[in-house]
Amino acid sequence: MYSRSAPLDRTAAVLGVHRNTVRHRLAWVADLLDLDLQDPGTRMELWFALQWPPGEAPHQHS
Repeated sequence: MYSRSAPLDRTAAVLGVHRNTVRHRLAWVADLLDLDLQDPGTRMELWFALQWPPGEAPHQHS
């Protein structure tokens, strides 16, 4: 059975923190960046931004 808390539990285990710590940190980041992490589009944009190699500019399309 799938649990909605499974991603939080896995993240907490990888980071070595309690799942409530992960939840608190996500809320802090969302507030700091003024993001709605409930919005799938926002989560997708954030995921892509975090995957971008540091120091590389996006390619310009002509």
